[in-house]
Amino acid sequence: MSALKVLTGRAGCSRIALHPRSHLEEYEARAYQELWGLTAAQLGGYDRPLAEIAGLFDTVYVAFDKGLGGLAGAALAGPQWVIDEVNIWLFEDLVDAVDQSVVRFEVMARVAALSLEGTEVREAVQRFQHLIAFE
Repeated sequence: MSALKVLTGRAGCSRIALHPRSHLEEYEARAYQELWGLTAAQLGGYDRPLAEIAGLFDTVYVAFDKGLGGLAGAALAGPQWVIDEVNIWLFEDLVDAVDQSVVRFEVMARVAALSLEGTEVREAVQRFQHLIAFE
């Protein structure tokens, strides 16, 4: 989202192009529309290699936990000026998110420990659900 804010702000445009499998389409409920009034054109198909799709864009975001098996985290690749401006936004967001992240990782650790002891993962998650319900 930070990269979109930086790129559309600098370009003075409100129309963006996204792959249909974009993180913003699948997991962020098109928040770019609500937050910044952006509209998106979906480009690309599911039957193309991800490297080919990524090659069409100046900036690419990859979420490690979406289909890659990671617990959390992401990477943004693009021109240095984009990375520099996004880092300013990320630092401000990081200050707000640290407490939530610490709690989420604590919950993941507790769930993992209970799972190792034989507790079903679903039951373990439900036991700590109240800790990760942020408003």
